[in-house]
Amino acid sequence: MDKVTPGQQQPKVDRTLKSSNSTKGTSHNEFYRDATNGYFSYNLLTNKETNLTLMVRYWGNESGSRTFDITVDGAKLVTENITGKWNVNDFVNVEYSLPNNMVQGKDSIRVAFVAAANNTAGGVFDVRILRKSTSSGEMVLNGEFDLGTTNWTLQNFSGAGSTMSVVTNAGLSGANALKVCPTNSGTADWNIQLQQQTPLTVGKSYVLSFMAKADAARTIIAAVQQNPSPYTFYMQQSAGLTTAAKSFSFPFTATATDAESNVKFFFGTNSTCVYLDKVSLKESSVVTGMEETDRNLSVLVYPNPFEQSFIVDLSGEYRYQLLNASGIEIARGNANGRTTLGKDLQSGIYILNLTTDKQNKTLKLLKQ
Repeated sequence: MDKVTPGQQQPKVDRTLKSSNSTKGTSHNEFYRDATNGYFSYNLLTNKETNLTLMVRYWGNESGSRTFDITVDGAKLVTENITGKWNVNDFVNVEYSLPNNMVQGKDSIRVAFVAAANNTAGGVFDVRILRKSTSSGEMVLNGEFDLGTTNWTLQNFSGAGSTMSVVTNAGLSGANALKVCPTNSGTADWNIQLQQQTPLTVGKSYVLSFMAKADAARTIIAAVQQNPSPYTFYMQQSAGLTTAAKSFSFPFTATATDAESNVKFFFGTNSTCVYLDKVSLKESSVVTGMEETDRNLSVLVYPNPFEQSFIVDLSGEYRYQLLNASGIEIARGNANGRTTLGKDLQSGIYILNLTTDKQNKTLKLLKQ
């Protein structure tokens, strides 16, 4: 949507560069800019659009003291520390979600990189404003935590305390997972919150999914919530964790359009450390009847309600995931064509996720 290559002359002319104690140069065959005990900033076009991200290009193996704030029109977006963060001898592109209230109605924004005391901001090799990708339908940024804690905020309330860090030995989805450890667990679950902004549209159906485990059995709360008062919950579910990895999936339908809603996880009242990975929020077609047909996916699931088992009649290859009413995965697999599922289940409500190369479907089933 718009971009600047720091260190080149043109951005200084076109983007009204402002700086203090800032230098420019080349490294690894690319231009960069940094600032020691200072700052540098650029004006970037946003054209009154929302659902944007700020992409910043760094070298992946920086040393020294490099803690700095990234601000938008003077308001802090994130505090970043790139010293030893990735430990790779290559460039790293990091996307920061721009809250809609920072860009809404604005033709442009001023993005600044402000060094902490006795630190250097940058080096920054590229800065871009991007529209959030909708090709995969994924709404959560950095859900696998491969970019550290970027895009995620941990908040403590009412005297509670906690820490978060990225670990590599959790045994969840990929190489990295997020570890959250309460140091003072507080008296209510909301006293410790992990969150990321994810806008919702009224009437649309979504699925929040993630993998998690804990150092000992405990419960956390997964939610999608209005962030300003009155803090309306669009979805709120408890997830029972053990020391073994579990997959959770919670479908819901948005009851309002909310540009500032947040995916949240609540960790209060229990001091046991929790591990999270593969956090995802996607739009999904929710089917509460027996049959759903459209141009991309024609599926018949019957009987519903069922007594012994149910049949999925879907042409071609697909993946299925079956969850109980608490969002705990109880079956998954691959299938081709007609498949019988649901044997030996207890009575209750179940959620079936069907995935093809083109589309996801989420169905609610009742075992009598």
